[in-house]
Amino acid sequence: MAVDKKYIQDQLDNLDSKRRLGVGKELKHLHEVINEGENILGHTRGFYDGNTWLICVTDRRLLFVDKGMVSGMKSTEIPLDSVGSVNYQTKALGGNITVTAAGTDRHIGKMKKGDVKDIANIISEAAAKMKQQTAAPAAAPAVSAMDELKKLAELKEAGVLSEEEFNEQKTKLLG
Repeated sequence: MAVDKKYIQDQLDNLDSKRRLGVGKELKHLHEVINEGENILGHTRGFYDGNTWLICVTDRRLLFVDKGMVSGMKSTEIPLDSVGSVNYQTKALGGNITVTAAGTDRHIGKMKKGDVKDIANIISEAAAKMKQQTAAPAAAPAVSAMDELKKLAELKEAGVLSEEEFNEQKTKLLG
């Protein structure tokens, strides 16, 4: 599960990531909760479940990470394919986001005003993309009866099917 610290640092550098006041410890330990091949799309800090948490959006999930001095590390996640809606509100000095997933609202408060809309959009776009990727796979292209008949004829000519088997399959195919 854990990845190399450099893997995380490279991603944060590519995001032109700024140090977030109050979540430095969480950023240092982010490699412990990111999976191999998982890509960080954005992050910020916010007030969640009574504490300041690192809020990290990846291409798979929304992660909440809290690294306490005494309590150790806490992490919770919302898989992106379960996100139903993302709503945000900005105020004079900050803002908050509410993520609805699997019928439950998760409220992230006391966010930096400049991050609120950006993170809300990243979550929404990543969730839509995840749902699109996990949607039912496209149906296999329809094979025409004529194509099937040609394949049966080839099998008969190759000696794989007898005349009787060929006629039986041809009757089934043509109805």
